[in-house]
Amino acid sequence: MHARAQTLWRNGWLVATCLTGMAVQAMDLQQVYEKALRHDPQYQAAQQDIKALAEAYPQALAQLLPNVGLNASRNSVNLTKVDGEVSSQLDYLSLNNSIVVRQALYRKPQFAQLQQASVQQKSLVFIEEKAGADLVLRVTNAYFDALYAVDTFAQLQATLDAAQQQLRAARRIFESGQGTRTDVDEAQARADQARAQWLMAKQNLTYTQRQLAMLVGEKVTPSATLRAELPWSSTEGDNADKVVQALTHNPDIQLAKFKLETAELEVSKNQAGHWPTLDLVAQRSISKSENTQFPFTDYYTNQVGVQLNVPLYAGGAVSSSVRQAAANLAKEQQNLQMAQNDLTLKVEKELINLQDSQERIQALQVALASAAQLVVSYTKGILAGTRTQTDRLNAIQREAEARRDLLQARYQWVLSMVKLKLLCGESHTGVMAQINASVLAR
Repeated sequence: MHARAQTLWRNGWLVATCLTGMAVQAMDLQQVYEKALRHDPQYQAAQQDIKALAEAYPQALAQLLPNVGLNASRNSVNLTKVDGEVSSQLDYLSLNNSIVVRQALYRKPQFAQLQQASVQQKSLVFIEEKAGADLVLRVTNAYFDALYAVDTFAQLQATLDAAQQQLRAARRIFESGQGTRTDVDEAQARADQARAQWLMAKQNLTYTQRQLAMLVGEKVTPSATLRAELPWSSTEGDNADKVVQALTHNPDIQLAKFKLETAELEVSKNQAGHWPTLDLVAQRSISKSENTQFPFTDYYTNQVGVQLNVPLYAGGAVSSSVRQAAANLAKEQQNLQMAQNDLTLKVEKELINLQDSQERIQALQVALASAAQLVVSYTKGILAGTRTQTDRLNAIQREAEARRDLLQARYQWVLSMVKLKLLCGESHTGVMAQINASVLAR
Protein backbone atom coordinates (compact mmCIF):
# COMPACT_ATOMS: atom_id res chain seq x y z
CA MET A 1 0.00 0.00 0.00
CA HIS A 2 2.82 2.38 0.88
CA ALA A 3 4.65 1.57 -2.37
CA ARG A 4 1.53 2.50 -4.29
CA ALA A 5 1.28 5.78 -2.40
CA GLN A 6 4.93 6.54 -3.19
CA THR A 7 4.32 5.84 -6.87
CA LEU A 8 1.28 8.11 -6.90
CA TRP A 9 3.24 10.83 -5.16
CA ARG A 10 6.16 10.71 -7.61
CA ASN A 11 3.86 10.62 -10.61
CA GLY A 12 1.82 13.47 -9.20
CA TRP A 13 4.96 15.52 -8.60
CA LEU A 14 6.21 14.99 -12.16
CA VAL A 15 2.84 15.66 -13.78
CA ALA A 16 2.15 18.65 -11.55
CA THR A 17 5.52 20.21 -12.32
CA CYS A 18 4.83 19.92 -16.04
CA LEU A 19 1.32 21.31 -15.71
CA THR A 20 2.34 24.33 -13.66
CA GLY A 21 5.01 25.19 -16.20
CA MET A 22 7.45 26.15 -13.46
CA ALA A 23 11.20 25.53 -13.58
CA VAL A 24 11.57 24.38 -9.99
CA GLN A 25 14.40 23.02 -7.88
CA ALA A 26 13.75 19.98 -5.71
CA MET A 27 14.76 20.51 -2.06
CA ASP A 28 14.33 18.68 1.19
CA LEU A 29 13.04 20.42 4.30
CA GLN A 30 16.50 21.27 5.67
CA GLN A 31 17.53 22.89 2.39
CA VAL A 32 14.36 24.99 2.31
CA TYR A 33 14.98 26.04 5.92
CA GLU A 34 18.58 27.06 5.23
CA LYS A 35 17.47 29.07 2.20
CA ALA A 36 14.74 30.73 4.24
CA LEU A 37 17.28 31.77 6.88
CA ARG A 38 18.92 33.95 4.23
CA HIS A 39 15.91 35.07 2.19
CA ASP A 40 12.73 35.16 4.28
CA PRO A 41 11.81 38.85 4.77
CA GLN A 42 10.06 38.30 8.09
CA TYR A 43 13.08 36.50 9.59
CA GLN A 44 15.48 39.10 8.19
CA ALA A 45 13.37 41.88 9.70
CA ALA A 46 13.57 40.12 13.07
CA GLN A 47 17.36 39.95 12.75
CA GLN A 48 17.56 43.68 12.10
CA ASP A 49 15.29 44.29 15.07
CA ILE A 50 17.70 42.29 17.25
CA LYS A 51 20.63 44.37 15.99
CA ALA A 52 18.74 47.57 16.81
CA LEU A 53 17.85 46.37 20.32
CA ALA A 54 21.47 45.38 20.95
CA GLU A 55 22.48 49.06 20.68
CA ALA A 56 20.55 49.93 23.85
CA TYR A 57 23.40 48.70 26.09
CA PRO A 58 26.26 50.75 24.58
CA GLN A 59 23.96 53.79 24.57
CA ALA A 60 23.16 53.35 28.28
CA LEU A 61 26.80 52.71 29.12
CA ALA A 62 27.86 55.85 27.26
CA GLN A 63 25.90 57.99 29.73
CA LEU A 64 28.20 56.78 32.54
CA LEU A 65 31.48 57.11 30.66
CA PRO A 66 33.54 60.34 30.47
CA ASN A 67 32.04 63.07 28.33
CA VAL A 68 34.61 65.27 26.58
CA GLY A 69 33.70 68.54 24.89
CA LEU A 70 35.70 71.20 23.09
CA ASN A 71 34.53 74.82 22.89
CA ALA A 72 36.14 77.50 20.76
CA SER A 73 35.08 81.06 20.08
CA ARG A 74 36.48 83.97 18.10
CA ASN A 75 35.09 87.51 18.41
CA SER A 76 35.86 90.84 16.85
CA VAL A 77 35.70 93.47 19.61
CA ASN A 78 35.16 97.19 19.17
CA LEU A 79 35.95 98.77 22.57
CA THR A 80 35.28 102.41 23.44
CA LYS A 81 36.69 103.61 26.76
CA VAL A 82 35.45 106.90 28.26
CA ASP A 83 37.48 108.42 31.10
CA GLY A 84 35.92 111.77 31.99
CA GLU A 85 36.04 113.78 28.82
CA VAL A 86 38.67 111.59 27.26
CA SER A 87 37.57 108.64 25.14
CA SER A 88 39.58 106.07 23.28
CA GLN A 89 38.66 103.28 20.93
CA LEU A 90 40.26 99.91 20.43
CA ASP A 91 39.59 97.24 17.82
CA TYR A 92 40.96 93.76 18.51
CA LEU A 93 40.22 90.04 18.34
CA SER A 94 39.40 87.94 21.41
CA LEU A 95 39.37 84.17 21.67
CA ASN A 96 38.42 81.48 24.15
CA ASN A 97 39.33 77.80 23.81
CA SER A 98 38.36 75.26 26.42
CA ILE A 99 38.18 71.50 26.81
CA VAL A 100 35.82 70.06 29.43
CA VAL A 101 35.82 66.51 30.77
CA ARG A 102 32.78 65.39 32.74
CA GLN A 103 32.60 62.05 34.54
CA ALA A 104 29.42 60.89 36.26
CA LEU A 105 30.11 59.85 39.84
CA TYR A 106 26.56 59.22 41.00
CA ARG A 107 23.55 59.23 38.70
CA LYS A 108 20.95 56.76 39.88
CA PRO A 109 18.63 57.08 36.82
CA GLN A 110 21.51 56.25 34.47
CA PHE A 111 22.55 53.28 36.62
CA ALA A 112 18.98 51.93 36.44
CA GLN A 113 18.90 52.49 32.68
CA LEU A 114 22.14 50.52 32.32
CA GLN A 115 20.55 47.68 34.28
CA GLN A 116 17.55 47.79 31.96
CA ALA A 117 19.82 47.62 28.92
CA SER A 118 21.67 44.67 30.46
CA VAL A 119 18.39 42.83 30.93
CA GLN A 120 17.42 43.60 27.34
CA GLN A 121 20.80 42.33 26.16
CA LYS A 122 20.13 38.99 27.86
CA SER A 123 16.70 38.77 26.26
CA LEU A 124 18.10 38.94 22.72
CA VAL A 125 18.86 35.22 22.70
CA PHE A 126 15.19 34.48 23.35
CA ILE A 127 14.09 36.96 20.68
CA GLU A 128 16.38 35.11 18.27
CA GLU A 129 14.97 31.75 19.39
CA LYS A 130 11.42 33.01 18.95
CA ALA A 131 12.16 34.27 15.44
CA GLY A 132 13.82 30.95 14.59
CA ALA A 133 10.93 28.92 16.00
CA ASP A 134 8.47 31.00 14.01
CA LEU A 135 10.50 30.39 10.85
CA VAL A 136 10.64 26.64 11.48
CA LEU A 137 6.87 26.54 11.92
CA ARG A 138 6.22 28.59 8.77
CA VAL A 139 8.68 26.57 6.70
CA THR A 140 7.29 23.27 7.98
CA ASN A 141 3.71 24.36 7.32
CA ALA A 142 4.55 25.55 3.82
CA TYR A 143 6.56 22.42 3.01
CA PHE A 144 3.86 20.07 4.25
CA ASP A 145 1.19 22.10 2.46
CA ALA A 146 3.18 21.58 -0.74
CA LEU A 147 3.56 17.86 0.00
CA TYR A 148 -0.15 17.51 0.68
CA ALA A 149 -0.93 19.44 -2.50
CA VAL A 150 1.17 16.99 -4.52
CA ASP A 151 -0.50 14.06 -2.77
CA THR A 152 -3.96 15.45 -3.40
CA PHE A 153 -3.16 16.20 -7.03
CA ALA A 154 -1.92 12.63 -7.56
CA GLN A 155 -5.05 11.16 -5.98
CA LEU A 156 -7.37 13.36 -8.05
CA GLN A 157 -5.38 12.59 -11.19
CA ALA A 158 -6.04 8.90 -10.58
CA THR A 159 -9.72 9.59 -9.93
CA LEU A 160 -9.97 11.68 -13.11
CA ASP A 161 -8.31 8.94 -15.15
CA ALA A 162 -10.77 6.38 -13.80
CA ALA A 163 -13.76 8.65 -14.47
CA GLN A 164 -12.64 9.31 -18.04
CA GLN A 165 -12.06 5.60 -18.55
CA GLN A 166 -15.59 4.91 -17.30
CA LEU A 167 -16.98 7.60 -19.63
CA ARG A 168 -15.27 6.04 -22.64
CA ALA A 169 -16.55 2.61 -21.66
CA ALA A 170 -20.12 3.88 -21.21
CA ARG A 171 -20.04 5.53 -24.63
CA ARG A 172 -18.77 2.35 -26.30
CA ILE A 173 -21.47 0.27 -24.64
CA PHE A 174 -24.14 2.80 -25.58
CA GLU A 175 -22.96 2.93 -29.19
CA SER A 176 -23.08 -0.87 -29.34
CA GLY A 177 -26.74 -0.72 -28.32
CA GLN A 178 -26.28 -2.46 -24.97
CA GLY A 179 -26.11 0.52 -22.60
CA THR A 180 -28.41 3.44 -21.84
CA ARG A 181 -28.12 7.19 -22.24
CA THR A 182 -28.48 7.50 -18.48
CA ASP A 183 -25.25 5.55 -17.98
CA VAL A 184 -23.42 7.94 -20.35
CA ASP A 185 -24.85 11.01 -18.65
CA GLU A 186 -23.94 9.70 -15.23
CA ALA A 187 -20.39 8.92 -16.36
CA GLN A 188 -20.12 12.37 -17.96
CA ALA A 189 -21.25 14.05 -14.73
CA ARG A 190 -18.68 12.13 -12.73
CA ALA A 191 -15.91 12.97 -15.19
CA ASP A 192 -16.83 16.67 -15.11
CA GLN A 193 -16.86 16.67 -11.32
CA ALA A 194 -13.51 14.87 -11.19
CA ARG A 195 -12.01 17.40 -13.62
CA ALA A 196 -13.30 20.33 -11.54
CA GLN A 197 -11.67 18.84 -8.43
CA TRP A 198 -8.49 18.19 -10.41
CA LEU A 199 -8.34 21.84 -11.52
CA MET A 200 -8.77 23.02 -7.93
CA ALA A 201 -5.94 20.73 -6.86
CA LYS A 202 -3.78 22.11 -9.65
CA GLN A 203 -4.43 25.69 -8.50
CA ASN A 204 -3.63 24.76 -4.92
CA LEU A 205 -0.42 23.08 -6.06
CA THR A 206 0.68 26.27 -7.81
CA TYR A 207 -0.18 28.33 -4.73
CA THR A 208 1.80 26.11 -2.35
CA GLN A 209 4.83 26.24 -4.63
CA ARG A 210 4.64 30.02 -4.69
CA GLN A 211 4.28 30.04 -0.92
CA LEU A 212 7.54 28.13 -0.65
CA ALA A 213 9.14 30.46 -3.18
CA MET A 214 8.26 33.45 -0.98
CA LEU A 215 10.25 31.89 1.85
CA VAL A 216 13.39 30.92 -0.05
CA GLY A 217 13.56 33.46 -2.88
CA GLU A 218 13.31 30.93 -5.71
CA LYS A 219 10.90 28.34 -7.09
CA VAL A 220 11.18 25.01 -5.30
CA THR A 221 9.26 21.79 -4.90
CA PRO A 222 9.54 19.14 -2.15
CA SER A 223 11.96 16.30 -2.78
CA ALA A 224 10.75 14.16 0.13
CA THR A 225 7.60 12.70 1.61
CA LEU A 226 6.60 11.33 5.01
CA ARG A 227 8.07 8.03 6.07
CA ALA A 228 5.77 5.03 6.21
CA GLU A 229 6.34 4.78 9.96
CA LEU A 230 6.61 7.98 11.96
CA PRO A 231 9.41 7.69 14.57
CA TRP A 232 8.18 10.00 17.31
CA SER A 233 5.93 8.82 20.11
CA SER A 234 2.98 11.05 20.94
CA THR A 235 3.16 9.96 24.59
CA GLU A 236 6.81 10.83 25.29
CA GLY A 237 6.87 12.30 28.80
CA ASP A 238 4.02 13.07 31.15
CA ASN A 239 1.60 15.79 30.07
CA ALA A 240 2.25 17.75 33.26
CA ASP A 241 5.99 17.54 32.56
CA LYS A 242 5.43 19.04 29.13
CA VAL A 243 3.58 22.00 30.63
CA VAL A 244 6.36 22.56 33.19
CA GLN A 245 9.00 22.30 30.47
CA ALA A 246 7.15 24.84 28.34
CA LEU A 247 6.68 27.29 31.22
CA THR A 248 10.40 27.00 31.98
CA HIS A 249 11.95 27.16 28.52
CA ASN A 250 9.45 28.74 26.13
CA PRO A 251 10.97 31.94 24.64
CA ASP A 252 7.69 33.88 24.90
CA ILE A 253 7.56 33.24 28.64
CA GLN A 254 11.22 34.17 29.04
CA LEU A 255 10.64 37.41 27.16
CA ALA A 256 7.61 38.19 29.32
CA LYS A 257 9.76 37.70 32.42
CA PHE A 258 12.42 40.02 31.02
CA LYS A 259 9.76 42.64 30.29
CA LEU A 260 8.57 42.35 33.88
CA GLU A 261 12.12 42.83 35.17
CA THR A 262 12.57 45.82 32.88
CA ALA A 263 9.32 47.34 34.18
CA GLU A 264 10.57 46.93 37.77
CA LEU A 265 13.77 48.77 36.87
CA GLU A 266 11.71 51.47 35.16
CA VAL A 267 10.00 52.18 38.48
CA SER A 268 13.40 52.48 40.17
CA LYS A 269 14.69 54.71 37.38
CA ASN A 270 11.78 57.11 37.72
CA GLN A 271 12.00 57.15 41.51
CA ALA A 272 15.65 58.13 41.09
CA GLY A 273 14.45 61.42 39.65
CA HIS A 274 14.21 62.61 43.29
CA TRP A 275 17.86 61.77 43.93
CA PRO A 276 20.81 64.18 43.51
CA THR A 277 23.49 63.71 40.88
CA LEU A 278 27.23 64.19 41.32
CA ASP A 279 29.74 64.70 38.53
CA LEU A 280 33.49 65.19 38.38
CA VAL A 281 34.36 68.10 36.09
CA ALA A 282 37.82 69.00 34.75
CA GLN A 283 38.42 71.97 32.46
CA ARG A 284 41.36 73.63 30.76
CA SER A 285 40.83 76.91 28.96
CA ILE A 286 42.94 79.43 27.05
CA SER A 287 41.58 82.91 26.53
CA LYS A 288 43.07 85.98 24.94
CA SER A 289 41.84 89.55 25.09
CA GLU A 290 38.64 88.62 26.86
CA ASN A 291 39.04 91.14 29.67
CA THR A 292 38.12 94.66 28.67
CA GLN A 293 40.27 96.02 31.48
CA PHE A 294 43.30 94.26 30.10
CA PRO A 295 42.39 93.64 26.48
CA PHE A 296 45.73 92.29 25.36
CA THR A 297 46.23 89.82 28.21
CA ASP A 298 46.37 86.00 27.89
CA TYR A 299 44.84 83.68 30.51
CA TYR A 300 45.56 79.95 31.00
CA THR A 301 43.14 78.30 33.41
CA ASN A 302 42.93 74.74 34.82
CA GLN A 303 39.97 73.68 36.93
CA VAL A 304 39.06 70.40 38.65
CA GLY A 305 36.05 69.95 40.88
CA VAL A 306 32.75 68.24 41.54
CA GLN A 307 29.29 69.41 40.55
CA LEU A 308 26.26 68.54 42.67
CA ASN A 309 22.73 68.86 41.35
CA VAL A 310 19.88 68.49 43.86
CA PRO A 311 16.34 68.40 42.41
CA LEU A 312 13.91 70.34 44.59
CA TYR A 313 10.70 70.66 42.62
CA ALA A 314 9.79 69.67 39.06
CA GLY A 315 6.07 70.40 39.06
CA GLY A 316 5.13 66.84 40.04
CA ALA A 317 6.53 65.30 36.84
CA VAL A 318 8.74 62.83 38.69
CA SER A 319 5.92 61.58 40.91
CA SER A 320 3.68 61.22 37.86
CA SER A 321 6.31 59.21 36.01
CA VAL A 322 6.67 56.91 39.03
CA ARG A 323 2.93 56.25 39.08
CA GLN A 324 2.98 55.60 35.35
CA ALA A 325 5.86 53.13 35.67
CA ALA A 326 4.09 51.37 38.56
CA ALA A 327 0.98 50.95 36.40
CA ASN A 328 3.08 49.52 33.56
CA LEU A 329 4.70 47.13 36.04
CA ALA A 330 1.28 45.86 37.12
CA LYS A 331 0.36 45.44 33.45
CA GLU A 332 3.48 43.36 32.74
CA GLN A 333 2.67 41.15 35.73
CA GLN A 334 -0.75 40.45 34.22
CA ASN A 335 0.81 39.96 30.77
CA LEU A 336 3.13 37.31 32.20
CA GLN A 337 0.19 35.51 33.81
CA MET A 338 -1.77 35.67 30.54
CA ALA A 339 1.23 34.33 28.60
CA GLN A 340 1.59 31.43 31.02
CA ASN A 341 -2.12 30.60 30.83
CA ASP A 342 -2.10 30.86 27.04
CA LEU A 343 0.98 28.65 26.75
CA THR A 344 -0.52 26.04 29.08
CA LEU A 345 -3.64 25.87 26.90
CA LYS A 346 -1.58 25.61 23.70
CA VAL A 347 0.54 22.76 25.08
CA GLU A 348 -2.54 20.89 26.30
CA LYS A 349 -4.23 21.47 22.95
CA GLU A 350 -1.30 20.00 21.00
CA LEU A 351 -1.12 17.04 23.38
CA ILE A 352 -4.81 16.37 22.73
CA ASN A 353 -4.26 16.83 18.99
CA LEU A 354 -1.46 14.27 19.06
CA GLN A 355 -3.57 11.71 20.82
CA ASP A 356 -6.62 12.33 18.62
CA SER A 357 -4.52 12.32 15.45
CA GLN A 358 -2.89 9.06 16.38
CA GLU A 359 -6.28 7.42 16.95
CA ARG A 360 -7.57 8.95 13.71
CA ILE A 361 -4.55 7.67 11.79
CA GLN A 362 -5.16 4.15 13.06
CA ALA A 363 -8.84 4.33 12.11
CA LEU A 364 -8.08 5.76 8.67
CA GLN A 365 -5.50 3.04 8.01
CA VAL A 366 -8.23 0.46 8.58
CA ALA A 367 -10.65 2.45 6.42
CA LEU A 368 -8.10 2.72 3.61
CA ALA A 369 -7.44 -1.03 3.69
CA SER A 370 -11.17 -1.67 3.50
CA ALA A 371 -11.61 0.80 0.63
CA ALA A 372 -8.72 -0.76 -1.31
CA GLN A 373 -10.22 -4.21 -0.82
CA LEU A 374 -13.56 -2.91 -2.03
CA VAL A 375 -11.97 -1.77 -5.30
CA VAL A 376 -10.53 -5.25 -5.78
CA SER A 377 -13.89 -6.87 -5.03
CA TYR A 378 -15.79 -4.57 -7.41
CA THR A 379 -13.21 -5.20 -10.15
CA LYS A 380 -13.82 -8.91 -9.80
CA GLY A 381 -17.56 -8.25 -9.64
CA ILE A 382 -17.45 -6.55 -13.04
CA LEU A 383 -15.85 -9.63 -14.56
CA ALA A 384 -18.51 -11.77 -12.90
CA GLY A 385 -21.28 -9.48 -14.10
CA THR A 386 -22.52 -8.58 -10.62
CA ARG A 387 -21.06 -5.07 -10.49
CA THR A 388 -20.92 -2.13 -12.87
CA GLN A 389 -18.21 0.36 -13.79
CA THR A 390 -20.11 2.93 -11.74
CA ASP A 391 -19.78 0.77 -8.66
CA ARG A 392 -16.05 0.43 -9.27
CA LEU A 393 -15.63 4.18 -9.77
CA ASN A 394 -17.47 4.85 -6.52
CA ALA A 395 -15.07 2.46 -4.78
CA ILE A 396 -12.04 4.14 -6.37
CA GLN A 397 -13.27 7.54 -5.26
CA ARG A 398 -13.87 6.24 -1.74
CA GLU A 399 -10.33 4.83 -1.65
CA ALA A 400 -8.90 8.14 -2.87
CA GLU A 401 -10.79 10.04 -0.17
CA ALA A 402 -9.62 7.63 2.53
CA ARG A 403 -6.02 7.91 1.34
CA ARG A 404 -6.25 11.71 1.25
CA ASP A 405 -7.74 11.84 4.75
CA LEU A 406 -5.00 9.56 6.03
CA LEU A 407 -2.29 11.72 4.50
CA GLN A 408 -3.83 14.84 6.01
CA ALA A 409 -4.02 13.20 9.44
CA ARG A 410 -0.37 12.15 9.22
CA TYR A 411 0.74 15.66 8.28
CA GLN A 412 -1.37 17.08 11.09
CA TRP A 413 0.23 14.68 13.56
CA VAL A 414 3.74 15.77 12.60
CA LEU A 415 2.82 19.46 12.70
CA SER A 416 1.32 19.05 16.17
CA MET A 417 4.51 17.37 17.32
CA VAL A 418 6.61 20.18 15.84
CA LYS A 419 4.44 22.79 17.55
CA LEU A 420 4.68 20.94 20.86
CA LYS A 421 8.47 20.76 20.70
CA LEU A 422 8.75 24.44 19.86
CA LEU A 423 6.27 25.40 22.59
CA CYS A 424 8.40 23.45 25.07
CA GLY A 425 11.40 25.57 24.14
CA GLU A 426 13.43 23.01 22.23
CA SER A 427 16.07 24.48 19.91
CA HIS A 428 14.50 25.38 16.58
CA THR A 429 17.59 24.21 14.69
CA GLY A 430 17.47 20.89 16.50
CA VAL A 431 13.77 20.43 15.80
CA MET A 432 14.29 21.19 12.11
CA ALA A 433 17.17 18.72 11.81
CA GLN A 434 15.14 16.05 13.59
CA ILE A 435 12.15 16.48 11.27
CA ASN A 436 14.27 16.36 8.15
CA ALA A 437 16.25 13.30 9.25
CA SER A 438 13.61 11.24 11.05
CA VAL A 439 10.24 12.07 9.52
CA LEU A 440 10.90 12.58 5.82
CA ALA A 441 11.96 9.95 3.29
CA ARG A 442 13.67 10.78 0.00
